[in-house]
Amino acid sequence: MKYKEFESELGNVAVTRDHIEREEVTEESKHWERITENFHDKELVDYIHLSEIEDIEYRDESVYPCIRIKTEDGWKKLFFHVGDNAEECFRILRYNWHAYKQTA
Repeated sequence: MKYKEFESELGNVAVTRDHIEREEVTEESKHWERITENFHDKELVDYIHLSEIEDIEYRDESVYPCIRIKTEDGWKKLFFHVGDNAEECFRILRYNWHAYKQTA
């Protein structure tokens, strides 16, 4: 399956034609520790099928920019680290999501 991969200190993210997923990080990360201290697991997303997305938006936070993804369960966040190519990932995801909605 064709996909676009984005490198991230929080785990690489792949955007495909029908989903987005973060590669599992095997090492302990102080960044993930900070994120999980401030956000419940239900607020985070590391895999989602495009059919589950109701809306998306990009937030350029200072240390952890994120793509906010609205689902039937509310807003979830896909975090990146400062310096990651999060905006390009968002553009590709938004394009694929709109294309998916037209064909579904």
